[in-house]
Amino acid sequence: MVRRLIPRQFTHYRPNKNKNILPSFPTTSINSTESNNLIVKKKRWGQQDPSLNRTFANRCAHLTTINHNTETVGIAKLTLPPKAIVNPRVTKLSKLPLDAVEALGGILMESKVPSKQLQREADVLSNHLDQRHFPPSIVEFRQTRREILDEIFEENPAFCYEYNIYQNRPFIESQLAKLVQERLAVRRYNWKPLKFKDLRQATVYCLSRFGGHFAEMKRVLAEFDRNGFVPNKILDFGSGIGSSFWAAYERWGDSVQEYSLIDNDLSMRHFSIDLSRGRNYSDKGELISKNLFFRKEIFPSPKHTYDLVILHRTLIEMPSQEARKELIEKLWKRTNK
Repeated sequence: MVRRLIPRQFTHYRPNKNKNILPSFPTTSINSTESNNLIVKKKRWGQQDPSLNRTFANRCAHLTTINHNTETVGIAKLTLPPKAIVNPRVTKLSKLPLDAVEALGGILMESKVPSKQLQREADVLSNHLDQRHFPPSIVEFRQTRREILDEIFEENPAFCYEYNIYQNRPFIESQLAKLVQERLAVRRYNWKPLKFKDLRQATVYCLSRFGGHFAEMKRVLAEFDRNGFVPNKILDFGSGIGSSFWAAYERWGDSVQEYSLIDNDLSMRHFSIDLSRGRNYSDKGELISKNLFFRKEIFPSPKHTYDLVILHRTLIEMPSQEARKELIEKLWKRTNK
C-alpha cells in the first residue's frame, strides 16, 4: 500500500528511539493521484505533534518519509475507506487463558518425560503438520498411480518383461508397489489421519498447536462483535485439545448453556478434559465450566441442534472430498437456521 501511494524516492524513516522527534530539516509536500488518501502535514523543526498516529486507531495513520536526494521529510496521512471496519478488540498477539496455562503446567510437571524433550518433539511435529495437504480424490490417486507405473516401465523395460512371466509376477508386483509408494510420497500423496496413542503424544500436539489454534478461533469469534451474537449452544466437532472451547469461553463464559466437544480419539479427549480443569487440575477437581460436555460422537437425534457449530482444522482429517461434503451436510442440519 505504501509503495503504491508514495513515490519510489521516498523510503520509510524510523526516528531515533531515544529522541522521539522529527529530524531537523524542512518538510515538503508529496504529490499523489489519490488526494483523499494522502495528505501532507507540515511541521516545524524538532517539534512533535500529538495528533499524529502510527496505527489506524482513529481510522487514519501517519507515515513519515524521507527523500534522500533533497533531504526533505514528508508526513503522509493514510485513511481507511468508509466500508473498512476496524475491530478494537482484535490484537496481533493473543494470550492464552491463565487457567489453561496453569493446567498445562501441571500436566508437564506430572509427565515423566522432560519438558525440553517434549518441546523438541513438538517442533518436529510442527514441521510435519505445516507440510500436510488435503488427501487427493480416488480418481486423482489412481490416475497418478498409473502415470508412475508407466514411468517405471519406461525407465526399466525389464520390469515389463518380468511382469509378463506368470512365475515372477508376485515378486515383481511387490517391488513395483514399493517403488510406486515411494514416488507417491515424494509427490505428497502420503496423507494419513492423525492418531494419538497416549497422553504424551497429545501433550506434544498441544505444545505444537494450542497457541496458534486458540489465536485463530479468537480472531474468528471476534467478528460476532458486529452484530452482538451470543449463542446458547455450541458444538465443536473434532475439538482436539479444546482450543475452540477456550476461545469461546473467554468471550462468552457461562452465558452459553452448553459446550459440546466431540472427538473420537480417546487420548485426546482425556487430555482435553485434564486441560479443562484449569486451576483445579492439581486437585483433579471439577471442570472450569459446568456447561462443558465431552462426547465421542454427536447426538443421534436430529432434534438436538446448536446455535453455533465449529469445524476447526477437522476437514483435513477426512479421507476424501466426498467424506468432507457429507460431514458438512450432516453438521449443517444440526444448526438452528
